[in-house]
Amino acid sequence: MAPKRSQRMQILLTLAKRSEDDAAKKLAQMQNQIQQADEQLTQIEDYNQAYKLEIQSKTTGLSGRDMMSDRSFLERLGSAVKEQQERLRQMREHLNNLRQAWQIKHHYSQSIKDLIERIQHAENAALEKKLQSQLDEMATQLYVRNGKGLAAGEHG
Repeated sequence: MAPKRSQRMQILLTLAKRSEDDAAKKLAQMQNQIQQADEQLTQIEDYNQAYKLEIQSKTTGLSGRDMMSDRSFLERLGSAVKEQQERLRQMREHLNNLRQAWQIKHHYSQSIKDLIERIQHAENAALEKKLQSQLDEMATQLYVRNGKGLAAGEHG
């Protein structure tokens, strides 16, 4: 006997769930990367602030060359902060895209699951109808057989 339609649809559900799981893993990985990048940004910002405070505390007695070096270093730190902020912005944008992809795959999996349930209900209803028809046929045959037996016995 060939597999039922609902059983054949399980293959689609398995593939859809696998795709959804892969999308969920990518989403989780990106969330972890964003958390790490956010921590790095905080570290850079904290270091930048601490360095500014350190420079302010030692302004007396610094040579012009030292002041230029400090300013250059602060500019590089500022650039690093901006680059990290831009990197985070891009990562968050990518995260949103991954989230949308996961939602689409999740919806697709759920739709297949719902379809399978509807198919199973239809298959069960059809099977119940077939069984009821068979029972009715058997009851009719039994009635006819018993009815004819009684009728023949009464006349004989």
